[in-house]
Amino acid sequence: MTVPTPNRSYRLAVGSYTESYGDFRARGNGISVVGLSDEGAFRHVGSMFLPNPSYLRHSEIHDRIYATIETPDSRAALASLELPRPGARLRVSARISVKGRLPCHIDLHPLGRWIACACYDTGNVLVKALSDHGDFDPHSGSEILRTGSGPHPVRQTRSHPHGANFSPDGRWLLVPDLGTDELAAYPFDPHTGAFGMPLTWRAPAGSGPRTLAFSNCGRFIALVSELSSEVSSLQWRDGAVEEPARLSSRGPAEESNGTGNTASGLRMHPDGIHFGVANRGDDSISIFRLESRTGSIQRRLTFPSGGRKPRDFGFSPCGRWLVSANQDSDSCILFEVDFQSVPVVQRVAMVAVRSPSSVCFLSDRQD
Repeated sequence: MTVPTPNRSYRLAVGSYTESYGDFRARGNGISVVGLSDEGAFRHVGSMFLPNPSYLRHSEIHDRIYATIETPDSRAALASLELPRPGARLRVSARISVKGRLPCHIDLHPLGRWIACACYDTGNVLVKALSDHGDFDPHSGSEILRTGSGPHPVRQTRSHPHGANFSPDGRWLLVPDLGTDELAAYPFDPHTGAFGMPLTWRAPAGSGPRTLAFSNCGRFIALVSELSSEVSSLQWRDGAVEEPARLSSRGPAEESNGTGNTASGLRMHPDGIHFGVANRGDDSISIFRLESRTGSIQRRLTFPSGGRKPRDFGFSPCGRWLVSANQDSDSCILFEVDFQSVPVVQRVAMVAVRSPSSVCFLSDRQD
């Protein structure tokens, strides 16, 4: 399947860490909005302070940005931001505290009524309703507290859910748990926000499942495991999961150099069959092709992310651009990509953003 690449301009939001914790380096200023021209030029549009917005999602239904406030204390929260119009500034329109620490990932229900969040440090996974205007309903939804551990003596002493992803039909919430080596699929009632008892798939011990994305057909899941630096193709059958394939997230040259590496961001390309995975340590991004009939995966290329410690990256909706967020280089790098017969990646531009944590494309209009 080929994605057309018309000339378009975009805006993207970039979250950045403002406060250090653990071994995280943080010197950012919150959320920046950056313009991207159809010729591949960046420019700053606006910014605002928000503590540690580690992950961002754009709601087209509500025309808002939703962000996690990833702090290890009582400030941990979800925030809703109104998108700026020409001449206006970003502002927080709603905010809700979460019962947990280090909320690191959010997802929006396909119908736009619910938002899900995973709290890495404490094992909390929660769902809250959104109003017609996109505000949080504090008395809605449900919450679970995950427990368990894995063999890694530091990273897996307890449950660490690193994602909360709705299935394409909105009837399941999938939670990859880095601490327990599990992918839990919870039945989800879109009328009440209630969870059912999960179906659980166990990843290899010590692999540390981190985050996932569905293919466009909805039959397969791409899953990245942080600790083992691997990607899996998972066949999805209404809550049941099987693993047709598993590969290293690293390129052959990177594997041979022996450098310590942890896999991080995973994004599906708009064509629904290619996806990328970022590697911290190798400081690279690998592109894979997912075979839509069998679920087999093939690494097509690995290229430098353009900086140190790429935590996240994003594809433009047209599929032409890839923007990497290099946390320890205070930069976002723009690449022009083409994954047809011979994959091509060309570095185009750079924009300075301190301690970038997440990339989120917003729209095709240029302010």
